[in-house]
Amino acid sequence: MHLVLWTLYPIVWILSPEGFSAFGQGLETMFYTLLDIASKVGFGFLSLNTLHTLEQAREPAKESQLSY
Repeated sequence: MHLVLWTLYPIVWILSPEGFSAFGQGLETMFYTLLDIASKVGFGFLSLNTLHTLEQAREPAKESQLSY
């Protein structure tokens, strides 16, 4: 997911007025804003999911240590 989002940044730049001028400054700003929000929120969810997965992986280890 992150790879796709980070790949879209240069694509937006290439299509923006600085590149091929496929769209205007307003759309460029909108695309960058949406990419920023999606990237940061997506990274937050990925981090939370990783934390949740790590916590679940530790629980069985604690239970097995207590039973011995």
